[in-house]
Amino acid sequence: MRFEAVMNKWGTGLQYLGLGWYMALVILLGTLGGRWLDQALGLEPVFLLAGLLIGVFLAFYGVYRLLPKITNNGKGN
Repeated sequence: MRFEAVMNKWGTGLQYLGLGWYMALVILLGTLGGRWLDQALGLEPVFLLAGLLIGVFLAFYGVYRLLPKITNNGKGN
């Protein structure tokens, strides 16, 4: 294999790894933000669940938007 091909595969792999970190952080931040609001307002599971659902939605939407750019090597939307 040529060096450029190997580096391209590593770059693509690192981009997929970045997507995983993005998903985890967005879901975690939504959950922690909801938990913080619950503790501040005394409405125990309401904002925790809302933050979790918003985090999951934003994570999957972000991956939906970023995935074509990775799979097309930056030539997609």
